[in-house]
Amino acid sequence: MRKISTLAVLAVALLFSGCKEEKTSPSLVHNVEFNGKTIPITGFYSREAGGNGYVIDSLTFEYDGKKHLVSLDDVREKFPFEDPNYFDLISRVATDYNFDGYMDIDIASNPAGQSDIFLYNPQTQSYYHHKELSMNYLVHADAETQTVKTGVSDGEYFLSNYKWINDQLTLIYSQEGYFDSESKEHIRITKTLKNGKWVETRETSEDGIDFSDGCPGNAKLLKSITYNKYDNIVTDKFKYDNKNRIIKIISYSSEGVLGELKILTYSGNKLVDVKAEYSSRETMKFAIDGNAIRQYSTAEGECAITTNSDGYISETIQKDGGGCSDDPYDCNDTYQYQDGNMIKSTQVCKILIPGCGAEESEEKNIEQITEFKYDSKKSPFYYSKTPGWIIQFLLSPIYVNKNNVIEEGEKGYKYEYDSDGFPTKQMSGSETATFTYCNSK
Repeated sequence: MRKISTLAVLAVALLFSGCKEEKTSPSLVHNVEFNGKTIPITGFYSREAGGNGYVIDSLTFEYDGKKHLVSLDDVREKFPFEDPNYFDLISRVATDYNFDGYMDIDIASNPAGQSDIFLYNPQTQSYYHHKELSMNYLVHADAETQTVKTGVSDGEYFLSNYKWINDQLTLIYSQEGYFDSESKEHIRITKTLKNGKWVETRETSEDGIDFSDGCPGNAKLLKSITYNKYDNIVTDKFKYDNKNRIIKIISYSSEGVLGELKILTYSGNKLVDVKAEYSSRETMKFAIDGNAIRQYSTAEGECAITTNSDGYISETIQKDGGGCSDDPYDCNDTYQYQDGNMIKSTQVCKILIPGCGAEESEEKNIEQITEFKYDSKKSPFYYSKTPGWIIQFLLSPIYVNKNNVIEEGEKGYKYEYDSDGFPTKQMSGSETATFTYCNSK
């Protein structure tokens, strides 16, 4: 499910229960894979002065026949994380960014997607900090094209491609997308390096994507959801086929900038393909085989999904800290249903508890159980024929039920309804979601 679990709160309590002395440096051992070999890497952390966060100080490991120490002292201002597992070491630390066959080091430095990247010099058998790579966001090494790709989305989006030319990181492509509030157009400017010269193109559409309604027939279908969370406003718009199934989900910010595009393809009565693309360059694909589904993401890893006979998710299995949720752990989630509503979810995750000083880190299982209660009104997707599991995964598990959630564990929801008994607004604390429908009276 695409959500951050409350499990993190429980995990942090355990993480801080081990080391009592401020001078004691907690550590975690992460086993990473590179070129078919498993390499144990120990990360050393310290507590943020006066706070409850961890900052990463250094990594130690053996590679290429030598012991290495990669220090982050004086690299940049350190951003504190509540949980050392969030450094995403398992999936990102071992990467070949310059395609020379040697392992480079990528250490997440802040939640916005920046990393401190250290390249390996085989001549000196040592690592050095690459400042230019480290200044970029969401850096990704595409081994197939021998290209380094970066991207950032914050109201506007910027994408860049680099090649290594004479051992120098060289920009060969860039793309900028934004919304012009005066002309009300979505602008995209692309620059490509060809034969040593830059070629620029300017477009006023997002790959032909329009923001019009997609409502066939007379059914009352959810047309849009506008989320407002801490004044961060995002809208999802839905398009349907003539069988009342979602075929496209378009997400954009309050400034009108496209953030996500999800396309669903059907063959007969079956959903056969789902693709998701993001302005940050992340992509998501699904392999669907009956009730067994595997989700692959360029940014977060893999998730195994099992559905029940009604098409709802009954179990998800997440490995290597990413894919099913935003939790950086290996997790197994199971879901129970009654009368068309999810009534209980159980999550069991393995987390690493830092060791103190010379002590080794310890792996523990944490269980989180959440129970749900509902009203007697119709939910936003009541008349949609879209398979429930894909709405649960791409949007939220609370919208696909027969009725509307009023309690999710300790979290409560209140609603405003229209004359047909459909919710028009959902409220929970400072968070709101506003619903509009096709064929409303």
